[in-house]
Amino acid sequence: MNLEEARLSMQKNDSLAGPLFEDYGDCRNKESVCQMMRIKCPALADKGLEDIRQLLESTSLFDEKKYYSKNFQAADSQIGAEYLWIPTAYANNKNERIYVQFAKNFVSWVGCFTGSATEIITNEMNREGGKSKKEMSKNLNIIRSSERIDTISVDTAAAPAVNTPTTPVKAVILSSTNAKASMVPTSVGKPLAPATTSSDEDPDTTNILPEEESFYKSFYEKLLVKVGWSPSSIKTYLFTMIWRENFLLSTNKAKGDEYIIRSSATADGKKYAMMNTSLLNTFGNPIKLIIQFRDENSDKPLGYSSWYWTICDSKVTAIKFGFSKDDVNKELKPVVYYNDSPNELVFSADIDDFDLENEGRLEHCIDRKVERDQSGFSSMTDNKIYSDIVQAISTAISISRYDTGYIKPMYNRSNNTIHFVVPYHVNGSFEKAPEMGIIISKGNYGLWQVMTVLDYESVRRNCNCLSPYRASSF
Repeated sequence: MNLEEARLSMQKNDSLAGPLFEDYGDCRNKESVCQMMRIKCPALADKGLEDIRQLLESTSLFDEKKYYSKNFQAADSQIGAEYLWIPTAYANNKNERIYVQFAKNFVSWVGCFTGSATEIITNEMNREGGKSKKEMSKNLNIIRSSERIDTISVDTAAAPAVNTPTTPVKAVILSSTNAKASMVPTSVGKPLAPATTSSDEDPDTTNILPEEESFYKSFYEKLLVKVGWSPSSIKTYLFTMIWRENFLLSTNKAKGDEYIIRSSATADGKKYAMMNTSLLNTFGNPIKLIIQFRDENSDKPLGYSSWYWTICDSKVTAIKFGFSKDDVNKELKPVVYYNDSPNELVFSADIDDFDLENEGRLEHCIDRKVERDQSGFSSMTDNKIYSDIVQAISTAISISRYDTGYIKPMYNRSNNTIHFVVPYHVNGSFEKAPEMGIIISKGNYGLWQVMTVLDYESVRRNCNCLSPYRASSF
């Protein structure tokens, strides 16, 4: 199957009228859940979204649902729990079971976020800090040690219901040794990525592992504009870029002008794509990335970590990886993060368009104040935080009428949508850069809502994806 056939086989299905986990919570993104399952699980790669919905409804391990605290410590019941996990009967290429997570919204469960235990918890760790992050890391290790799937089948049929967490899951094609294979194109003479036992889909987009440090340092040194960048922020940027492209491919929305699939074979028999990172090197040329697909079939996603990437530093390098002369001369467009129009990246709303009475969202911000110890934020009273959030949003809306770039867009990977960040000056002084950002999103019935609050560094990393040269401009 070639890439075009794979994309046609994964046409978007907008008719998901049937239920999905409705006995357990309000799944507000059924289509996105099914799309993520198709991306992550090899056995579902060629199935339609409605088929996936039916499989999830019939094979998920509802009797083994799990409750966790906000730091992912196991809870006996939903009392006091912040998260509800539904185990699916499918696993990813690392032999890890895939879960569907609901989060508590005041008195009900809403969702869903789809991923392995590693992906789900690391996603929260990237937004937290200090003691909370350490606690999450400890609990992640506990969960992984008890629930990682080590024995698998090559059967790609729909997975049957599984009675215990240790039962083999018939949903993975690649064995657990696959991530250890050295990815060395024999016609190139150097590895695309080092032989490693590390994850082939490392969701930690903040911390750089020792064995991947040289890649990101090398990339950083090539940048023409280094202001606002670091090796770790480059990791976040590249991971997000490829995550977005995989989503576009899986939903048949990729235009085809932002990537090239190699047109000729190389001795290693691997599949490669080449993409424009939108970051310029010291000679003023866009840095291109050669990315290996996660297995030999072109209908599988692009690799998510540096083990699958190499910098394309010349046309000769690209040709050695199997790209033709026509390929290397093709202009590659940057990946876009909006769905229909660039206007989606410009904030436009009034204070009456906000649901600032959503107790669940406000409680989320207040509950995390202890972990966010920026300039006294953690010591504020709940009423002070609430009044600050309302005032910051009101002020930002007024300023945005004169400066449309004041409220900046940022890409949210979990649901592939654009959120916005409102500058939050914790001490009320506009003489310095904001210490934090209030993340807002357009929700149900066209009402805007507060999603969370993030520290300055986390906001900057996320905003870099949409405005990579923001820090070096006026």
